[in-house]
Amino acid sequence: RPPETTYVSTKNQTINVQDNRGSGTPKTSAEITLHCSEIVGASLNVNLNRESRAKFTSICGHHAICTLVSKEHKGQGKYWFGIFDHQLEWFESLDVTNQWFALACGGPGLIFRIPVEEIIRLKDSLSSRYLEPPRDNTYWHVNIKNVDGRWEILTIKGNDNFILNDYQIVE
Repeated sequence: RPPETTYVSTKNQTINVQDNRGSGTPKTSAEITLHCSEIVGASLNVNLNRESRAKFTSICGHHAICTLVSKEHKGQGKYWFGIFDHQLEWFESLDVTNQWFALACGGPGLIFRIPVEEIIRLKDSLSSRYLEPPRDNTYWHVNIKNVDGRWEILTIKGNDNFILNDYQIVE
């Protein structure tokens, strides 16, 4: 089987590299992640510095953003994201007041900007997975779907879904 192509981004350049891990869907291009982050920055009226592929801090020092992009899954209007413990640890390591996950559904046309504290509060109502060494970390499944005309994060049985409409960025 030929290796998948993954786009690895540094602050000012994008390089194509071969990714021989797993058989999942190739990552969304770094350009789409960057475009979505620019929309998030504009919604906050701040300019951003790119710290890594998905992590951004505002030039003013008041905002930190982790931008994740999902493709639509199985034509069902459903989007899947993995929130990793290393992403939460990155936020914890910063002395920044406003911390956000920006979840882009299918690209720049549908983005939700959610405070990190809301994601932390939701963790117990999301399914999670532990990855064996060498990865040795945990991630939480965030599934977003339009349910009866409103966008929601789907939670595990016995919990209310988290309604996202107030977090949607409207250009």
